[in-house]
Amino acid sequence: MKQMDLVIDKIISADVIHHYDNHIMITSRGNVITVDCAGEVKSVRLPLSLWKQIPSFFRLPRRVMRTDKSVVLPVYVEGKLKNLIGIYQKNLYKIDWPSMTFRQTGVFQQGRVPMHQSVCQTEKGNFFLGEYSPNKKNTSVPIWKSDDNGASWKIVFEFPRDKARHIHGCFWDPFEQKVWACTGDFKGECNIVCADEDFSNVEWLGNGDQKWRTCHPIFREKYVYWGMDSPLTQSYICRLDRETRELECLTPVPGPVWYAKSLRDEWMLFACSVEKGSSIKDNYARIFITKDGIDVHNVFQAEKDVWPYLFKMGVISFASGEQDTSRFLFSSEALKGIDGKVCQCHLNV
Repeated sequence: MKQMDLVIDKIISADVIHHYDNHIMITSRGNVITVDCAGEVKSVRLPLSLWKQIPSFFRLPRRVMRTDKSVVLPVYVEGKLKNLIGIYQKNLYKIDWPSMTFRQTGVFQQGRVPMHQSVCQTEKGNFFLGEYSPNKKNTSVPIWKSDDNGASWKIVFEFPRDKARHIHGCFWDPFEQKVWACTGDFKGECNIVCADEDFSNVEWLGNGDQKWRTCHPIFREKYVYWGMDSPLTQSYICRLDRETRELECLTPVPGPVWYAKSLRDEWMLFACSVEKGSSIKDNYARIFITKDGIDVHNVFQAEKDVWPYLFKMGVISFASGEQDTSRFLFSSEALKGIDGKVCQCHLNV
């Protein structure tokens, strides 16, 4: 097997890298969102209560209070950046560019923020996102839709509570022209639905078991790939045959896959996390690279830091946006040496 290496070229001081492409980089540190668009750098501070603001100047309190968690994505109109959609502390915001003025456009029913890379935009310009929380209210879980660039949101679909504890994300499939929504976490709750943009025609995939527990599918012409997100049983990189809808477990990995990334040069990245669970092999988060889910290479690993899971699990997440093996970016949480940092990398493949 050919040796492949991930090289970190640059470390950026930010809690999260949200988006990166040839034109724009969006990062955040606590409640401060920073946008670098073609060299024009602007920042905005989203609302945060005073009792959370003061300790949030420091990384460890941000970790334990989760005030570092946000999701931000750009909205382009006719090829130009028009505004941002931001989700922070359960509130949805429309942030105008370049003024960086903002207004609240919605409030989650439960939970503070969706998972990274979990908000999708369709070719018609519609945005979809799902709520992610422990679901202590034990209620149905909504998918929200915006058809006006994040200026307003409405619930377009709800998972019954027995079918989902929470939603891992909504993803646009350019081949079938459908929105895929993935849920978790326990028996009967791990489902994938494939739907049109009105959710009037909804196809249910899977039987609710751990093989269907995923946080980020990757779409190819013949197959849909994903990494299992299961600390309860052996996780695999899997693929779903589009024609037959049959699922194959291809290659075992040593931990749950929270995040994945499709690169322009056909490579796929899968990141294993460190968390509690009977299937966790060791104390390392890893990045795997593959083109087919079978020939898989471990190109990076970092050990969980000394702080308990109250201060976060060991997680690697990727930036949205068009990237390739010559340059891509990831965020890291609770990992030795790179916690609360963004790594700009390349791969020798």
